[in-house]
Amino acid sequence: MFSGKLLTYSMAAFQLLLSPIFSYIRIKSGSVIAAAILHGTLNATGGLSIMIVNGNELVTGASGFIILSILNLLIFVLDHSIRGRPVKDIVDGF
Repeated sequence: MFSGKLLTYSMAAFQLLLSPIFSYIRIKSGSVIAAAILHGTLNATGGLSIMIVNGNELVTGASGFIILSILNLLIFVLDHSIRGRPVKDIVDGF
């Protein structure tokens, strides 16, 4: 159905879109435990959703990338505590 190269690129894109969300959770909570819980939840629900929808393209395809992109944009635009500040200043505060 999909080539290995396409799956590799899509997984890399998925990880790039997830990393700001994990970083945001880590910064806001002040602990890696919250990010670890999010990671475990993602692992548990990811496989379950694929099994339930039987690999439906609408659920497991491009819509996930679009939603993650929108979420990253919303975090950047709506959270004034991180916008316009260097990452070093944000992380040093915790």
